[in-house]
Amino acid sequence: MKALIIFWKILIVFGLVWYINTIIIVGIKGFKNIKEMLEAVSDEKK
Repeated sequence: MKALIIFWKILIVFGLVWYINTIIIVGIKGFKNIKEMLEAVSDEKK
């Protein structure tokens, strides 16, 4: 029974870490895309 609780704790921690990493990676990629879009728009206005 104890092993099962430890297993679930590891699973939850791993899930949270994976979830946070995914948000960070997506956020960085999204931020770069937005920056490139803004630069392209400002170049068109000139």
